[in-house]
Amino acid sequence: MPRVHPGVLIGVSIWRLLIVASAFTGFWLYYGGHLPNLTFLTQLGNLFTSIVYLVLLLYPLFTGGRRHEPASSWIRGATTVLMTLVGGTYLTMMSGSLTHPRDLLTHAVTPLLVLVDWAAVGRGQQRTRWWHPLTWPVFPLLYIVCYVTAGWDNYPFLDPRDGGFAGVVVGFLVGLIVVGYVLYGLAALVGAIRRSVAPDAPGGTAPPGHHPPHPGGGPQRFGPPPSGSPQPDPPQFGSPRSGPSQYGPPPGPAGAPPRPPGDPRLPAGGLPPFAGGGGPSRPPQDGRPPFTPVTGSPWPPSGGRPRPGQPGGTPPQPGPPPPSHGGSPLPPR
Repeated sequence: MPRVHPGVLIGVSIWRLLIVASAFTGFWLYYGGHLPNLTFLTQLGNLFTSIVYLVLLLYPLFTGGRRHEPASSWIRGATTVLMTLVGGTYLTMMSGSLTHPRDLLTHAVTPLLVLVDWAAVGRGQQRTRWWHPLTWPVFPLLYIVCYVTAGWDNYPFLDPRDGGFAGVVVGFLVGLIVVGYVLYGLAALVGAIRRSVAPDAPGGTAPPGHHPPHPGGGPQRFGPPPSGSPQPDPPQFGSPRSGPSQYGPPPGPAGAPPRPPGDPRLPAGGLPPFAGGGGPSRPPQDGRPPFTPVTGSPWPPSGGRPRPGQPGGTPPQPGPPPPSHGGSPLPPR
């Protein structure tokens, strides 16, 4: 597999380093160097995002520069859904403020960067399977399980003692699945646009009528030649071709003396005609002279035993009489 272009690799690495810095800085500003309290989804989500994109940043080192991301984009989709939940819940249900730098980074900047990374960076998201959005809410679901099991009480709308708690959880899961399918459709739309603009790019599909060049750099094997390439001359039927003849040796030079009769070689004017006129006889095969069925010509031309019925040969011998069955041509039953 060829290596990724250095410019692409550097650009993607700088972009994902920015995501790592934004997510981890927001996480760190919440505690100011103290022991973190990992009971809030905001802090857990930003720490998780910084770890995921740090691994993606270092991924080309494990592939020798041949790839800048894994073939599957499942973890990126799950991270995007998680950060969409973090930012959307804070800005809508909690009416949060973005005046503090840590809130700005964790609830707005980092979720936006992750969303742009999904929509515009890389090509793995274009291979997303239809069932991936159904599994992307797994991390928020695990958080709710820990939230209920540990007895946390961080969010007023998540109260296990409330009768509507189950409905709230189901509503969150359905909303996250819808967000996942929106991301799935966005990736498909971006992929279609890329294929229409650059059909020969990796992961693209050429439109009908497009024929990419041969991988080896030579002429293509199938399909019509690309536009702008020199077109071969079509074969001409019924007109003489310039150059050597297609069958037999080339004709002799103009004004050459005629061949003597019976010469096994081809005459200088071309192939001999059939008896009774017509076109040229068949070309010689395996070095044998051409057949010239003209009465009175020697056979074979180069000497040897003549055939019966030919000049210089023995007359044909009569064969045995046919059997007789009482005047009937058929044998008796």
